[in-house]
Amino acid sequence: MSGRVVSGLVDGADVYSSRLAAAAGYAFLGGPARGPDGRLAAEAAVAHPYRRSPTAHARAQAQALLDGGAALLAPLGAGLDDLVQLEQYVATGAHAYGYLTTLRGPRGIATRRPASALAASGPMAPPEAVVNALLIAALPQGGRAKEIVVPFRGDAAAHLPDPTMREAPYAEVVGAGPYLFTLGDVAFELGAGVHPDVRQPDWTWFGSEIAAEAEHNLALLSERLEAAGSDLAHVVHATVMVADTADLRELDDVWERAFPQAPPARTVVPVTGLASPRRAGARGHGENAVRYMTMCRAVRRDAGPATVVPDGSGVLGAASGAVSAAGLLWVSGQCAADPDGLPAGSGATAQAAVAFERVRALCEAGGTSLGELLVLRAFAADREAIDAVHALVREAFPADPPVVIALPVAGPPAIDGVRVTLDAIAHVPTAAPTEVQP
Repeated sequence: MSGRVVSGLVDGADVYSSRLAAAAGYAFLGGPARGPDGRLAAEAAVAHPYRRSPTAHARAQAQALLDGGAALLAPLGAGLDDLVQLEQYVATGAHAYGYLTTLRGPRGIATRRPASALAASGPMAPPEAVVNALLIAALPQGGRAKEIVVPFRGDAAAHLPDPTMREAPYAEVVGAGPYLFTLGDVAFELGAGVHPDVRQPDWTWFGSEIAAEAEHNLALLSERLEAAGSDLAHVVHATVMVADTADLRELDDVWERAFPQAPPARTVVPVTGLASPRRAGARGHGENAVRYMTMCRAVRRDAGPATVVPDGSGVLGAASGAVSAAGLLWVSGQCAADPDGLPAGSGATAQAAVAFERVRALCEAGGTSLGELLVLRAFAADREAIDAVHALVREAFPADPPVVIALPVAGPPAIDGVRVTLDAIAHVPTAAPTEVQP
């Protein structure tokens, strides 16, 4: 299987999306756990007396998402064991325990667990949703066999005495075909919180918490990729989850040194929590809170060169507009802003249209088309922006839409006034003749 395939149509409640899209030997699935009518799936409902329990809602929605994913993967000859990377969001930290114990439970992924990342993002859409995710699976029938390239090397069970921790909670790097998928790197130490090597002192203004974390995380990423037969120059996309978008300049000081020529595509997601500490609302190292996490997709050195599509907007920071490798195009997060800011009076609908057109242009510059879109993600300030994105997808795809993942984000965007950012993954049927990333 190499051509684009979609399944699991969701059409209702102003939602228009497929639940699975596949091409080039990989399948992409998206949350939350919706039914075909666009509402939260009936099997994700929680009965009394547990409706006030964050854990109960997280368990029900996680299981519905997993069961639905298994049913969609089965016709492609795959299953939950073939998942290679999970980029996951919960509404609050209180939902994490129920979600993770279900994900790693007997009806989830009990062994050979994928690379994963988890952040809290705030209230979701629909309002009763508490779990959202991008799930990537390898398709054995498409010639992509899952391989645990770098296993988890910690001792989670010593610090988190839960039965689901008897197996490694996640892998550090998972391979499938030419691609390598990494875990979410975050600068904390099990049992301690903020890693002692990055913790900045409270007694002085000097030093940057996020820069120290970025240096630490990128060094770990480089070491893992070297062990997997790759390197930083072969990273094609990164999701960067930040507790405060005001940190972006200091983060990019480090990012520009790590990627001095053609940086990977990148999506910056404001989040409200990154697993440490347990207490909600903690900020900075003085309160034992990390500031950012990054999750990457890379290709092996022998996979051939990646193709870089330069950014035309001027507002991405240290990122390329898109990067194509091994049949997939990864599009950086796009918004309606330019270097001078947002056009006056730019509402949610107008902003969504500009961002969508930028995704279309990057697809075409990357040697593919909007019709080959597999995943479109919308990181939005409000429901109006989400509805505008679904309306654009409906207009562009009378049938067979991509997987649309809409995630409201609680934190302020990097650019004032931006109400929606779109990133995308598209199938590239043939190689694209553009600038080659070294």
